[in-house]
Amino acid sequence: MSTSERAGHVCPALTPAQIARGIKSGRYLMTELGLERLCSRCGDYYPADTEFWYYQPSAAAGLHNNCHACYREITGRLSAADKRMLEELACV
Repeated sequence: MSTSERAGHVCPALTPAQIARGIKSGRYLMTELGLERLCSRCGDYYPADTEFWYYQPSAAAGLHNNCHACYREITGRLSAADKRMLEELACV
């Protein structure tokens, strides 16, 4: 599987057959933004790139099943940007 870059984020390149299967199953949705993926935890659709999903090369689509927000909630991890935002809010 090859990848392409969009605004600094990795977008795994899926075959037309993978896209068709994903749309049929409801895991993917084609919108005006492009291909979107369904988060298996929260049920929301987000663009299928690493801005919203963790890259997981072992996955068939190359993306984790949970969006960034759900993954962070499950694992208790916060990004550096999230930590800075919380620190700024604490100072207010």
